Amino acid sequence: MQHWFGGDNLFTPSERRRGIPIGNQTSQFFANVFLDPLDHFVKERLRIPGYTRYVDDFLLFSDSKQQLGEAKAQIAEFLVGLRLRLHPRKCTVFPVSQGIRFLGYRVFPTHRLLVKDNVRRFRRRVRAMQADYARGLVSPQEVWTRLMSWSGHARQANTYRLRTRLFATIGFQRATSAGPRVAWRVVQQSTTERTVRQP
Repeated sequence: MQHWFGGDNLFTPSERRRGIPIGNQTSQFFANVFLDPLDHFVKERLRIPGYTRYVDDFLLFSDSKQQLGEAKAQIAEFLVGLRLRLHPRKCTVFPVSQGIRFLGYRVFPTHRLLVKDNVRRFRRRVRAMQADYARGLVSPQEVWTRLMSWSGHARQANTYRLRTRLFATIGFQRATSAGPRVAWRVVQQSTTERTVRQP
């Protein structure tokens, strides 16, 4: 979708490259540099005490719904000067008691949960890994690394029972005679996971 800003002509959107490569090691650095003026605007001009930002995701907190509504309009106007727009569907004002979706978590005043989409994607990745492992395309160490990567992310929320339930159902077994016939599963122990290998 093309966007025009003040001073643009008909061809400006096609002449200017947009965005930075996602996943590039410089992405977070450039986002911090490019959006530094926004941080100063929110803290020094709008005087919003409750403000946090990670790359291009940010939250504002206030006891006044009206203040947040006015801040939203002022931020939208400020971002035009940076050739940026607020996401029309993701920029909303609502009570924190409903939970705030932020960085893959649903954050409540008293606890954090994983977003349901995150768990669904994890289940799909596990099924794909089980198929790859059965065909001998990935090693136990590769599977283990991926599982523990997700577990490290998940444990930042209140997910002990979720992880226990999920890992209790995950097993891996070779389907061919290629390589050692090793079946194994993941077991939750206290706050850590470990591999149980069976001959």
